[in-house]
Amino acid sequence: MSTASNCIEKQVKAFCAQIGADPLLVQGAGGNVSWKDDDVLWIKASGTWLVEAESTEIFVPVNLAHLKDALAKRNFSVKPEVNSNSGLRPSIETILHALMPHKVVAHLHAIEMLAYLVQVNARQKIKSLVADSVKWIYIDYFKPGVDLARAVSEELANRPDADVVFMGNHGVVIGGNSVDQVLETLQTLTLKLKAQRSLSVPETSPATRHSDLLVRGYIACVDKEVTQLALKDELINRLRHDWALYPDHVVFLGAK
Repeated sequence: MSTASNCIEKQVKAFCAQIGADPLLVQGAGGNVSWKDDDVLWIKASGTWLVEAESTEIFVPVNLAHLKDALAKRNFSVKPEVNSNSGLRPSIETILHALMPHKVVAHLHAIEMLAYLVQVNARQKIKSLVADSVKWIYIDYFKPGVDLARAVSEELANRPDADVVFMGNHGVVIGGNSVDQVLETLQTLTLKLKAQRSLSVPETSPATRHSDLLVRGYIACVDKEVTQLALKDELINRLRHDWALYPDHVVFLGAK
């Protein structure tokens, strides 16, 4: 491996450890990052944690030429060919990384951005807030895998210079020719799409419900905002009827 390859690998792993430690950007084993080295795509393996990038081998090499050839034929169900015997499986969203022409690609479920991406008018809000500060496209929700890859490919064909892919009810993909470019774009988006809190937290909880929960053996969460999920009727109803907001929400927390 060349000196340049070693350098980009170290930079990517340091970046992964940094963002992986921030729960507003990465939750659990969610999200994935990749970099391209000639005809090899190094992609985070399924089930691994970005925060462990510098201490554990979480990346798996995939035949990039094979993927590009299949995608040129619009074969979005192509199975990545792994160039190692590590036993690691490439992320289900490897195709998204292959579609992006950038050297470094990050796919994140950033909470600040998801606060907009789960809304019915997400595209309009992003347009008003992000405007032309970055080059971006927007994709409505599609099931991760073949359907999502096809939709992203079609939008990228119309805007091949896009560095950002916003995916409704899912997350964001950011591409750059260096780790610094990806980080700069991420910081711009986080600033532009900083979520505005709409929940007012009362100093005292509804006495009846609070007392009932205490009798049943529950204690209040130290985070007053989180506690409102058990005390505020509006939020309780949302939990019951509008629970599933994006894929990893269900993966990590369950269907209900």
